[in-house]
Amino acid sequence: MAELLFDPASVPADVLSQDGVTEVNTLIEKLRSRLVDRVQMQEPGSGFRVSNMARVYSQAHLRRCLQLIEAAHDLVYTGRGLAALTLVRSLYETVANYVAVSQQLVELIEANAPLQEIHNFIHTRAYATRLAGCGKSRDFGKTVMKRARNGNLGLIKSTGYEGAKGDELGWKHHRPTFSAAC
Repeated sequence: MAELLFDPASVPADVLSQDGVTEVNTLIEKLRSRLVDRVQMQEPGSGFRVSNMARVYSQAHLRRCLQLIEAAHDLVYTGRGLAALTLVRSLYETVANYVAVSQQLVELIEANAPLQEIHNFIHTRAYATRLAGCGKSRDFGKTVMKRARNGNLGLIKSTGYEGAKGDELGWKHHRPTFSAAC
């Protein structure tokens, strides 16, 4: 078993009981055990992709949850409680988003929706991460996949946006944004 994230001796009993700390650590270990290093987009033999797109979506949210938990933990123990609470809120929002999308996917499957409709639904969710800033929106997932295929895993810098609104002089107001491709 990996090192426990929360030391039961360092969590005050009025915050969470020792059994509660053990339960949280067990849950974190279960989540960590579900991480995979790679999701093959096409299933061997059939070439089917939809189920693996759902796995990509799940892995992305799982990784996000674990990073938020670990970062919040670190912030609490360095005296940055407000920042930690912000990350906890992000964790709740991530889980709520995952549950909502999962329920929608189950509804599509149970309604015997056409495979193309299910594919379109999961595809837009699995690759829906956006670069956002100054009102712009670009499909980040496709950029990440293209760069990964080319072996370029560094930061992605957005330096321009053709659709940015200009002022009366034609200047486009846009600040570059950076996003990590992870």
